[in-house]
Amino acid sequence: MNIKTTHQFIAALLSSLLAAPAMAEALLPVQLQRIRPVSERSSPASKIKYKTEYGPAAQEPASPPNLTDEQFQKLADFLIPDPQNPADGLTPGIIDRLMKVLGELDMYYKRPIPQSEWDRLIKEMQDDFIKKNGQPGALTTLSTNQWDQSINEMLRGVVAKLGDPHTTFMDPKQAAAFNGSMTGKDFGGIGASLKKVPDGAELIIVFPDSPAKKADLRPGDVVTAIDGVPTKDQDLDLVVTRMRGEAGTPVNIRIKRLDEPVEVTRAAIPPREIFAKMAAPKVGYVYFSQFSEEIDEKVFRQIDRLVRDGATKLILDVRGNPGGLLSMADSIASEFLADEDIIETTKRQERVQKRTHTDGRGRYYGMPLAIIVNGYSASASEVIAAALQQHKKATVIGSQSYGKGSFQQVHPTVLPLYSYTGDVISYYQDGTLIKITEGGWYPPNDRSIEGKHDPATGMNIPESGGIVPDEIAKLSHDDEMKVMAGILAQLYQQVAPAVADPQLDKAIEVLDRR
Repeated sequence: MNIKTTHQFIAALLSSLLAAPAMAEALLPVQLQRIRPVSERSSPASKIKYKTEYGPAAQEPASPPNLTDEQFQKLADFLIPDPQNPADGLTPGIIDRLMKVLGELDMYYKRPIPQSEWDRLIKEMQDDFIKKNGQPGALTTLSTNQWDQSINEMLRGVVAKLGDPHTTFMDPKQAAAFNGSMTGKDFGGIGASLKKVPDGAELIIVFPDSPAKKADLRPGDVVTAIDGVPTKDQDLDLVVTRMRGEAGTPVNIRIKRLDEPVEVTRAAIPPREIFAKMAAPKVGYVYFSQFSEEIDEKVFRQIDRLVRDGATKLILDVRGNPGGLLSMADSIASEFLADEDIIETTKRQERVQKRTHTDGRGRYYGMPLAIIVNGYSASASEVIAAALQQHKKATVIGSQSYGKGSFQQVHPTVLPLYSYTGDVISYYQDGTLIKITEGGWYPPNDRSIEGKHDPATGMNIPESGGIVPDEIAKLSHDDEMKVMAGILAQLYQQVAPAVADPQLDKAIEVLDRR
């Protein structure tokens, strides 16, 4: 390691890690059931911009506020009990990652993590490591890859002990799949959307002509393992990334209703995010499935086309839309609001980070609008519904939304690159990342919509938060799945089955009265 003592090592390490630059790649999108604050527009083509005002919590922390040098040192001494003879496979980069991610958690997590809690977490990390691997000083035969996996397990363990369902550490493979999910490009997968359930992950929707459909997987199927790895108690992000992979590669999926695992061959899943139609005379309808990059301009183009076709009223359908980029929600909402209307506010540890409001009157201001939501409408979907409902610019219809009132920030692991003398000569990303719940977003009335979580499972408790519709039109689970199957058929330009949609009918009825 070219480092004489662990004390010299930890001092050099902390200094270099804290000096690591905030790279542009750190501003990454956040995908399924997650949002993140973005201070500027991603899509400059919009006719107006929203603007932000920054509060005291916008100031980035300069260093870990609670995790001490002594605690970092304790970890280093644990992993390198003999600094003159460190384990061959334990590279500086692996240790750097551990320290860097723990420091990021201490600086950015939604609540302060006191020193006493860090003492407990570090002790549990060490105990878990010994239980799985043995004492570090005796591990002379572990390869670099084995050390790499062991440190990643330590990080996943400490994240799990924090108890937040949306804070997740990802290895390079998981991070690459996660980052690719919001680019609007094809990805390798099975063609299904998922939600977390106690036994694993339930298939909500199976896409038409997808590998999942061809393998006879069905909505309601519960996935209990992927390639032999159980999904119970796994973060949904990790379940999704295990499903994904290079097109043409197999993935073995164990389904609760079946006796044997099902081998599904992944395929390139083309992104189908949006479709529009005339739902009734003078009533336009736009459905979009997620808040990915540039979805705002896609929505605006569809609205403009509908207006040219005679629409004077509009339905936005975000049923089954789990969210995505907060900037896209801000952009879309702003086009229906008046000048200086508040869209949302983000807070860290109860202090205002930023407040977003309109900068000019929106191009669709005054257009009669209905928004359809359901229990799978989350995060950015709820930002739009709440802002337009509370400013009385839209009637919200359907069933109570999910209740995702927190935001997450993605932190790629940026580490120092050392010369042979131990000096830092540059920085690099090692491919891992941590997604941290940093705080909450609040609608214009400043009341959180965050749902409660079951302490045993970490899962959201239905109807414990979210947006309550102005016009409630609840469907049974089976009827809701039939309606969503019909929407997906239209999204994929297939013949939609003839299925009654009382929520859409209610939206048309409401607009007919205006």
